[in-house]
Amino acid sequence: MCTMNVPLPLPNPQDWLSSAGACAKLGVTRVTLLRMVEDGRLRKYTTDDGGQTMYWLPDVMELHAARKRAAGRGVTRGKSLC
Repeated sequence: MCTMNVPLPLPNPQDWLSSAGACAKLGVTRVTLLRMVEDGRLRKYTTDDGGQTMYWLPDVMELHAARKRAAGRGVTRGKSLC
């Protein structure tokens, strides 16, 4: 099987959230946001200069929707509903 690394087009700048923005969208604390990253529920990206951690809006919105579905089923996991 042959695979190729194809560069993906960069999303629009509006599609990126800072840590504070991701926390606000998800309604969680920074500690919970970092736990979500550590647990593999959310991907984080670092700017090329290593100066800022960013979150891709579609990833955040997908996680937000999953949390809402879980909350509707009464599933909880501490303060994070994933």
